[in-house]
Amino acid sequence: LVVDDIVEDACGLARLLRTRYLVRIAVGLRDAIHEVAKKVPDVVICALDMPPYRGDALLAMIASEHPEVRRVLFSRQPPGALVVADATAHAVVHTPVDAAALLRAVGGH
Repeated sequence: LVVDDIVEDACGLARLLRTRYLVRIAVGLRDAIHEVAKKVPDVVICALDMPPYRGDALLAMIASEHPEVRRVLFSRQPPGALVVADATAHAVVHTPVDAAALLRAVGGH
């Protein structure tokens, strides 16, 4: 499940993943909660900034309710500018997104 409030960015990430994975897109936090309730995904890739919400809050909720879900945070902030607890996200990817790095983050390798 790719979650972002910017549809074009969500679609871009989905395109990078569709060669290997079945991908669903959620536009914003409320849509993501609805999608998770319909079917718990194996992986959630969530944007950090989705005003008025933050993606790490969504990932923390998912970690609490579905700890088996792999959680990846997508950030437009430069590497090193963001500190995320390991309990919230298993990996962080930054823009510009490198397809290989994204696939590693999703796959856990």
